[in-house]
Amino acid sequence: MRDSISGNSFLRRRGWTRREWHYFWLGLVFASPWIIGFLVFTVYPFFSSLYFSLTEYDLFNSRDGWA
Repeated sequence: MRDSISGNSFLRRRGWTRREWHYFWLGLVFASPWIIGFLVFTVYPFFSSLYFSLTEYDLFNSRDGWA
């Protein structure tokens, strides 16, 4: 009775049950299109624009001889 009042029974539990793992992976499968879209359309452009803003590259007077 004392464990249920103080919350120690929750802290004693280690790991997830098989059903909890199943629901966790199922949730990741359903959330993965949103996660991939967020990474592709938000995170990548943010860091690429940060990279390009901190580099010095002259597009019109390029020295490498390309086009």
